[in-house]
Amino acid sequence: MAKRRAAAVDSDDENTSVNGTPASKRARGADSDDDEPAPPTSSRRASKGKARRRDEDDDEDDEESDGANEANDAEEDRKFEEEHEENIRAALENRRKVQGGIAEHGIIEAIEMHQFMCHKYLTFSFGPQINFIIGHNGSGKSAVLSAITVALGGKANSTGRGNGLKSFIREGQTAAEVTISLKNQGEEAYKPKEYGKSIVITRRFTKEGNSSWKIKSKDGRVISTKKDELAAICDHMNIQVDNPMNVLTQDAARQFLSASAPTEKYKFFLRGTQLSQLSEEYDTCFANITATTKVLTQKKEAIPDLKAAYREANNRYAEASKAREQKKKKKKEMLAKVEEAAKQEKRLPKIEENIKKAEDKLAAVDDGDSIKHVASQVKTVDSQIAQYKAAIAKENERLEKDTESKRQETQAKLTGARDDVTAAEAAVKDIRDKIAALDNDSRRYREAGMAVENRQKELRKEVIDCDTAIQNCIKADQDRYAAYGNNIQGVVAKIKQTRWQGQTPLGPFGTHVRVRDNKWADLLRSQLAPLLCSFAVTDTRDIPVLKKILTESNNPNISIHKFQPDLFDYSRGEPPAEILTVLRALEASISDPHVLRIMINKASIESRVLAHRRVDAGPILAKMRSGTAWTLDNFTVTRYPEGGESSLPLNIRKFHPMLLVGGSATAQLQRWRDEKVVKEKELQDANAALRTEQEQYNAAKRQQDRLTREEQAANQALHQATSIVRNLQNEVNEETPASLAAIQEAKRETEDEREFHMKQLQELTKQLNELDETQKGHVAERDRLTAEINDFQARKEEVKVKIDKAVGQRTEHQGAINHYKGKLTEGKEAWEKAKEAVSVVEQEFENWTKQAEEYCEEVPANRTVDEVKRNLEATQAALREREKRHGASVEDMTVEMNKAREKLEKAENDLKQMTSLNKALKASLIVRLSRWQEFRRHIALRCKLVFGYHLSNRGYFGKVLFDHEKGTLQLRVKTDDQVATKGGRDKDPRSLSGGEKSFSTICLLLSLWESIGCPLRCLDEFDVFMDAVNRRISMKMMIETANTSDKKQYVLITPQDMNNVVIGPTVRVHRMTDPERGQGVLGFGQ
Repeated sequence: MAKRRAAAVDSDDENTSVNGTPASKRARGADSDDDEPAPPTSSRRASKGKARRRDEDDDEDDEESDGANEANDAEEDRKFEEEHEENIRAALENRRKVQGGIAEHGIIEAIEMHQFMCHKYLTFSFGPQINFIIGHNGSGKSAVLSAITVALGGKANSTGRGNGLKSFIREGQTAAEVTISLKNQGEEAYKPKEYGKSIVITRRFTKEGNSSWKIKSKDGRVISTKKDELAAICDHMNIQVDNPMNVLTQDAARQFLSASAPTEKYKFFLRGTQLSQLSEEYDTCFANITATTKVLTQKKEAIPDLKAAYREANNRYAEASKAREQKKKKKKEMLAKVEEAAKQEKRLPKIEENIKKAEDKLAAVDDGDSIKHVASQVKTVDSQIAQYKAAIAKENERLEKDTESKRQETQAKLTGARDDVTAAEAAVKDIRDKIAALDNDSRRYREAGMAVENRQKELRKEVIDCDTAIQNCIKADQDRYAAYGNNIQGVVAKIKQTRWQGQTPLGPFGTHVRVRDNKWADLLRSQLAPLLCSFAVTDTRDIPVLKKILTESNNPNISIHKFQPDLFDYSRGEPPAEILTVLRALEASISDPHVLRIMINKASIESRVLAHRRVDAGPILAKMRSGTAWTLDNFTVTRYPEGGESSLPLNIRKFHPMLLVGGSATAQLQRWRDEKVVKEKELQDANAALRTEQEQYNAAKRQQDRLTREEQAANQALHQATSIVRNLQNEVNEETPASLAAIQEAKRETEDEREFHMKQLQELTKQLNELDETQKGHVAERDRLTAEINDFQARKEEVKVKIDKAVGQRTEHQGAINHYKGKLTEGKEAWEKAKEAVSVVEQEFENWTKQAEEYCEEVPANRTVDEVKRNLEATQAALREREKRHGASVEDMTVEMNKAREKLEKAENDLKQMTSLNKALKASLIVRLSRWQEFRRHIALRCKLVFGYHLSNRGYFGKVLFDHEKGTLQLRVKTDDQVATKGGRDKDPRSLSGGEKSFSTICLLLSLWESIGCPLRCLDEFDVFMDAVNRRISMKMMIETANTSDKKQYVLITPQDMNNVVIGPTVRVHRMTDPERGQGVLGFGQ
C-alpha cells in the first residue's frame, strides 16, 4: 500500500510549537465552545475523558493544572517503559541473532551519471545491503547522494550542494542526466507486469531550467514521463528521499554529528519518524473542526428567522388558497357533470341489452311449459292418484278377510327390510360424500403443494442469483469495469496506449450511463446490457484493432459501433413531456453526449416509452398514434401507424447488478445481501409450507383409503338388504291378486309423475321471481338514464344548432378564401398564429389541471352547469379582489411559501448532518491523538534501549532523555574512564572529545534508524571527527546493525580507507578516483 511521505518543512502554525509537536495548551477565548476538541498534545488527557473547561481568569488554576499534568505525563511514561521495556529488549536481542534478509523491492541496484557535478560519466552497481563509497577529498563522493536525491524527485536545496538543478550541471556543459535503477521484485512489486523486475528512472535537466523524467521498464520501454508516477513509486516502496534521516548529506551529517542542539535532535527525531507530519495534519484537523463549530453556531442562530419567514409565508398562502380551492371546486363540478353525462350515455346500450335478454327469457318461459299448464297437469295427476287409492282400498278390504294375519307378518318383514335398505343407502351415501370431500381436499393439497414446490424452485434460483450478484458487486468494488466484461480495465489501458487512425475509441458506454430511478434498473439492464458493454470508433480502420484487443481479453462478443461525432438535435423524435421514455429515465446521468446519440441511433431510447403495466402502455401509445413501450410487468407493447396493437413477453436475462446504478458498489452489495436474507427466509417458509401440504395430503389419502374400504363393506350390506326386500316383495306379490298389483303399480307411476311436475313447477316459479327482480332493476336504471339523456339531449340540440351555424359560417368563409386566393399567404399566417394560441391555451389548461390535482382529488358535482358557471365567476371576482389586497397572486404566494419551506428544511437538515459529522471528526481526532502519543512513547523507548546497547560496544554507558513537552532530545554519556573510576554525573555531549561526541551521535543515529521504515539509509562523511579506535568500533557496529536489519540497504560515504575494517560477504566497497575537472588556470583575470 502507499506510504505517507515526510513533510519537508515544519509547520509554523500557532497551535504548533517550535519543535514541530502540537501545542501544549488549549486555545481559549470568549467565543470558545464547549464542544471544541482538545488540541493534539492534550490528547493524553482527552483520551481518558479528563478534558476540563477553563475560564479566562483562572490563570493560577491553569498553572497548577499544567504542573499536575506534567507530573501525570512523567508517571505515565514511567509506567509505559516498565510495561514494555522487557518485551522490546527481548525483541531486539532476538533480532540480533538473525541475519537480515535482502529487500525484494525499493533498493538501488545501480546509478549512472552523465555530466553531473564534477563527473563526466560515472556508474555504480550497489550491493543489496551495505555499500561503502571511499575516495580522496574532492573525488566527488557526495555527488552520488546528490544524484540519488535528484533522480528520485527530491528538492535540490535538500542536498546542500546548490539551490537549483542548474548548479548540478558540469562546468561547460548544457545538460546533465542521472539514471537510477530500483529493484522491483517479490509479492509487493510495483506494477510488475508493466515494469518487470527493475524500474529505471532517468532525469534530464538543462541550463535553461528544463527538467524531464523517463520511467522505463527493465527492457528499456518507456512506461511514463510524469512525476506523479515517480511519486506513486516512491510512496509504494516507502522511499522518503527528502527525509533528513534517510539521506543524511555531508552538511547535514556534519551539523547532526557535531553541532545539533537538543531541539534540533528532537526535530530530526520527529521528522525522521514522520510524527511531525502527523502532528501538522492533526493541527489542521483541529483548526478545521473549530472553524466548523463556529459556522454551525451561526447557522443554528439563523434557524428561528427561517422558521418565522416560513410561518408568515404559510399563513399568507393558507388565506389565499381558500379562494383558489373554491375556484377549483366549482370548475371541477362543471367538468364532472359533463363527464358523468357521457358515462351514463355509454352505459345505456348495455342496460337495454340486459333488459332485452331478460324479456326473451320470460317470453321463452311463457311460450313453453307455462306455470298454468304445469299446475293443471298436477291437478289431473292428483285425481288419478285418488282413484287408484280408492281401488286399492276396496281390493285390500276383500283380501284382508282371507290373508290378514299372513299378510301382516310378511308386510312387517318387508317394512323392516326396506328400513335396512334405507339405512344402508344412507350409509353408502354418507361414505361417498366423505370420499368426495376428501378427494377435493387431496386435490387442493396437491395443487397447493405443487404451487409451493414451484415457488421453492424459484426461490432457490433467486438465492443463487443473489449470491452471483453479491460476487459481482465484490468484484465491481475492486474493479469499476467488472460489470462490462472480462478484464475491461486492461482493455481500457491498452486503448489508451494504442495509436488510432481516428479518435480514441469510446466505451464501454455503461460507464457514462446511470438510471435516475432504480425501479427501472432491472428492466433497462436486461434490454440495454449488450449496448452498455459496447465500444465505438470514428474510423472503420480501427475496428479490427479494437476487435483484436477485445478478443485477446476474452471478450469476442462485445459489439463495436462506428459513429460520427455529430451532436444532432433529437428533440423532434421525442413524445410529449408527460410521457416517460428510456431517454428521460437516463438523460440526467448520461455524461457523454456522443454516447447519448449512439444509444438513440441504436436503441431509439428517445421514443421508446416506459410504463408500469401492459394495460397502461396501450392508452399512452394510442395517444402517440404509434410506437413501442417496455413495461415493468415484462412486456413489449407495439402500436402500428395503420392501426392495431400487439404485445409480447420480454426476454428477461440477468446481467451484472452494477450496470446502470453507478457509484460505489457498497450500496448494491448491501442491497443484494438484504435481498438474499429475505429470499432465504421465504425459502424456509416455503419448505415449511411444503411439508405441511404433504402431511395434509398424506393424511387425506390415508383417510380416503379407509373410507373406500368402509364403502365396499356398506355396498355389500346394501346388496344383501336389497336382496331380502326383493324376496319379501316377491312373496307379497304372489299373495296379492294381479288386479291389486296392477293398481298399486299404476299408483306408483302416477305419484312419480306428480313429483316430476311439482319439481318443474318450483323451478319455473324460482326463475320467474329472479327475472322479475332483474327486470325491475334494469327498468329503473333505464328510466333514470333515459331521463338524464333527455335532459342532456336538449343541450345537445342547442350545441348542434351552434355547430350548424358555425358550419354555415365556415362555408361562407371558405368561399371567401377561394375568392381571395391572392391573400392565401396571409390567411395561413393567421391560421398558424391561431394554432399557437390554441396550444398555449391547452397547455395552460393542462397545467392548471395538474396543479389542482396536487392539492386534492376530483370532487363529484351535484349542481347544474349554469349554476357552477355562476359560482365560478363569483369566485374569480373574489380571487381578483384578494390578489389586489395581498399584492400577489396565489401562484406567487405558493412559490414563496414552498421556497421558504425548502430553505428551512435544507438549513435544518444541513445543520443536523454537519453537527453529526463534526462530532464524529472530534471523536476520531481524539482517538488518533491518543494513538499518536502511544506511538511516540514506543519509538522513544525503543530509541533509548538501542542507544544504550550501541554505547556498550565501546564500553560506554549512556541514555537518551526525551522531553516531549519542551521538545528536546538530550544525550547523557559515561565514557569508559568514568565507568572505571566510578565517576559522578553523566557527561553532556558538548564536554566529550571529538571522537567520543561523534561516536555517541552515531549511536543515536543508528537507534533512530530503527524507527524508520524507508529501505534506504544514506550517510555522508560520518567519521570525519573520529579517531582510529572510535572509527573502527563505529564501522563494526554499523556493519553489524546493517547485517541484522531486515530488507534495508546502506550507502555510507567516508574519505578514510577501509584497511582496519573486516569486509564480509554483505559489504561492497566502491573506491572512487579523482575526476578530470579540466579547470586549467583560474579565470580571475577575466
